Amino acid sequence: PDFSSATKWECEELGLTVRELTYEVRAYYRLAADFQGVIVADVESGMPAQVAEFYVSDILPLVNGEPVKDVAAFRAMVTKLLEAKAPSLTFFAKRLTGARFLEVRPNGGDEEEEE
Repeated sequence: PDFSSATKWECEELGLTVRELTYEVRAYYRLAADFQGVIVADVESGMPAQVAEFYVSDILPLVNGEPVKDVAAFRAMVTKLLEAKAPSLTFFAKRLTGARFLEVRPNGGDEEEEE
């Protein structure tokens, strides 16, 4: 689906770029016209988003259990969590093959030992 002209935001800390959901994206994924969220446009190799297994075209309707309206809301939510130095962020990702929760550790888990 085409979303190249949609409003975008690049989160350098996570290595994640998201864009607005377009009509084409909603039609392709068979989402309701009022479905809210953002679509992953790019994932930078070696960054926290790639480590957490984000994929281009993931639809992200929730951040830490809170609904995401659009790119501006997503940016505000993620920025607030990063500024608060949250040890991890949880995203709900909707894919053609299903859905899953993705946990991102902004500092690569440096502050806590991984099990």
